[in-house]
Amino acid sequence: MSAPLPLLIFVIAALAVIVGQVMILRSTARAWEGTKSPVPFVERLFAWGPVPVLAAILWFSWRAMGAP
Repeated sequence: MSAPLPLLIFVIAALAVIVGQVMILRSTARAWEGTKSPVPFVERLFAWGPVPVLAAILWFSWRAMGAP
């Protein structure tokens, strides 16, 4: 494979992951707005917890590819 192809595949996959996570967070925020009671900490943790993990995975994957 040529060098631009893996980069293109990585960027498309990273954008898909980011868009998916943003949509999950938007959906949970919309659901939380509809409730009258406060949202439990554990529920917020399960919604926002994957964000730093996904960021770290993308960062290390980018570095492993030999980022330009």
